[in-house]
Amino acid sequence: MTYDNLKITIQQAEDILFNLFQIKGKASALPGEVDFNFRIKVENSEGYILKISRPDEDEGYLDFQQKLLQYVAENGEDLIAPKVVSDKAEKAIATIKDDFGNTRKVRLLTWISGRVWNSVNPL
Repeated sequence: MTYDNLKITIQQAEDILFNLFQIKGKASALPGEVDFNFRIKVENSEGYILKISRPDEDEGYLDFQQKLLQYVAENGEDLIAPKVVSDKAEKAIATIKDDFGNTRKVRLLTWISGRVWNSVNPL
């Protein structure tokens, strides 16, 4: 598989966002170690972070992350953390096929204002 088969463009991210979550927003790429991450800006809202996995990512690992965030939202009253946003089918993790036929997992979280991790020094 070539790198070109892995990339997600800003336009693709915006289309995925609308198709899965019925949200129109302006995407901008964010750094990511594993996922393709996009900052989503929408009017009258803090916005979101759209996370699109690389092909065939372990869904168990992603499910753990989602459940951890859901637990914090329900039990961590003093903690500031993103909230999981379900797709239009009420799923915390959506599945898509990209333009090359690869299976990808998609997650949407609320945006927490602050500095992006890769801009913090030292890392």
